[in-house]
Amino acid sequence: MTDWVVTDSQPFNAVNGIGFQKMMKKFDPAFRLPCYTTVKKDLGAGYQATYQAMKELIDKSCDNAAITTDLWTS
Repeated sequence: MTDWVVTDSQPFNAVNGIGFQKMMKKFDPAFRLPCYTTVKKDLGAGYQATYQAMKELIDKSCDNAAITTDLWTS
């Protein structure tokens, strides 16, 4: 679920929607939304793993780099 939220740039609240919950019940009747703490922990672990992978990739394969970001909200 956390992968879906991050990959598709969904708002965290999307999982609380009735449509999402109905869909998940059809896929797996035993599905229960994880608590906020679990989602926060998953996001933190994913960030750390990705950060390390990017750091190693840059260290191994990059001599020069220019990095830009696009940070904005709608």
